[in-house]
Amino acid sequence: MEEQQSLFAEDRERERRSRIYGTPEFKKRYQQYIRSKEWKALRLQVIQRCGGLCERCREKPKRLEIHHLTYDRFGDELLTDLQALCFGRCHGEADKERERSVANRREERGENARIEAARDTYFTKIYGGDWERHWLSDPERMDRQFDDWLERKEMADDGRSDYYGR
Repeated sequence: MEEQQSLFAEDRERERRSRIYGTPEFKKRYQQYIRSKEWKALRLQVIQRCGGLCERCREKPKRLEIHHLTYDRFGDELLTDLQALCFGRCHGEADKERERSVANRREERGENARIEAARDTYFTKIYGGDWERHWLSDPERMDRQFDDWLERKEMADDGRSDYYGR
């Protein structure tokens, strides 16, 4: 029974990872998908939409490729998630732009998670585990209190002052 549960958990993890852009599992799923009838039909719709022209440079290339603007709906894309681009320059540029965008979103999520964890720790130390009840009574004051503390802490971390703002 434990062995079955373990195999089931491994399968679920593989499936989860196959949906995460950049993982080996995703790359394998991508290769399978672009060979599918569904993808070929979608690809044809994109090419028909653009009339065989690159949707970036508007030239008629020898070879058009379909670029994913996002992989958020991979396998269930909308036509607006896809762009017909000429092989080489335009597609390469678009891939680099998407990579930068993905990296920026990951960095933002990490920063937001860091701030939320700091907020939780700060208010838990001051008000205890039910700090959210206090926050609901005066969120603006508590947000200012946290923002002031965070600014003092960041200044101290940067060496611009000590922790208390001196």
